[in-house]
Amino acid sequence: MRFLNMKYILASLLIVAIVSTPLSARKRTKTETTGDVLQITIPVAALITAFSKDDTEGMKQLAYSVAASTAATWALKFAVHKKRPRGGKYAFPSAHTSLAFTGSTFLGMRYGYAYGVPSAAAASYVGYSRVQVRRHDWTDVIGGALVGGISSYIFTTSYQDMKKSEKKKKC
Repeated sequence: MRFLNMKYILASLLIVAIVSTPLSARKRTKTETTGDVLQITIPVAALITAFSKDDTEGMKQLAYSVAASTAATWALKFAVHKKRPRGGKYAFPSAHTSLAFTGSTFLGMRYGYAYGVPSAAAASYVGYSRVQVRRHDWTDVIGGALVGGISSYIFTTSYQDMKKSEKKKKC
């Protein structure tokens, strides 16, 4: 019972952290809206995947990855003070791209290419959308992709390797 409660707590906290990124009421293009939705959808899909596989360790790893990525992204934004193409502060790195690549890298590393390739394509679209609507330039997007990818790389292990080690313990 305690294990099940922990799983729901981790899932709830991660969803709240991801969904708390507000979408403003200003008019948006389809490209921008799609990028905004995908930046949230990718890590939520990663969480749902881990949950559906009853992979509590994966949910923990995703939570650590999202936390590290978010902290690193905002630390860099405050340290670098790069202006956005259309004005405004905190361009580098792109937080949208960082979050999208955190989820994408987690999916690829944890569950393999069948999950990683489509999610990487979706995360790349998030980056493209940020440049297309002139919220960022390519250096901001590449920086965000690196922060997200590295964060997941640090905390994520393969689900298959975990399953193999569990089988060895049972024998």
